[in-house]
Amino acid sequence: MATLIRPKHTTIYGQSSNFWQGGPVWFVAHIVYVGGAVSMVKQASKEGSSSPATSHPDQKYWGNITSLNLTNVARIEFDCTLMPCHEHGNNSCLFVLPRMIANDYGGNNVPLRFYSHRYEGVGNSTSDNKRYFNCHSGMNINALKQAYNGHQPWAWAPMPAGNNAPTYDQF
Repeated sequence: MATLIRPKHTTIYGQSSNFWQGGPVWFVAHIVYVGGAVSMVKQASKEGSSSPATSHPDQKYWGNITSLNLTNVARIEFDCTLMPCHEHGNNSCLFVLPRMIANDYGGNNVPLRFYSHRYEGVGNSTSDNKRYFNCHSGMNINALKQAYNGHQPWAWAPMPAGNNAPTYDQF
C-alpha cells in the first residue's frame, strides 16, 4: 500500500500540522482550484462535542457558511483530527459533508479528499497513522462507505519548488 506524499502547502500545513496531537478534535476545509491555488473555507475550528454526530467539529464548522466558490475546483480537502464518523446513520459526518457540498452549495460531483491526522488503529501499523480517502459530493451512502473503507496512508513532504514542479492541484 503506497503512502500518498502530501506537499506542505503553506496555507494547509499551517492550519493542520498539529491536528495529530492529543486533546481536542480539530477540523478545517480548503478548496483546491485547478492551477494549484488554495482557499481556506474558514479558520480551523475545534467547536463541537462527541455526541450526537450533528455536534461533531466537522459538521459544526459549516454553521455560518452560506456559499462557496466552486468554479474551477480541482477538489475540496477536509483535514480533521479523526476520520469522519460513519456509525450514526444518515447524520454521520461521512454522509453529511458530501451531501452538504452537493445540496447546500450546488457542488454535485465535486472531488473530495478527507485526511485524518491521529492514529486510530485503522492502518497496517502505527507508522501509518495518517489516513486519507477520496470520494465525490453527491455520492450515495454505499459508495461513500466503500470509499471510506479504501482509506490509505499519507505523509507530509516539502512542497516541490522550481519551474517544473507540479502545482498543488496535481497531488
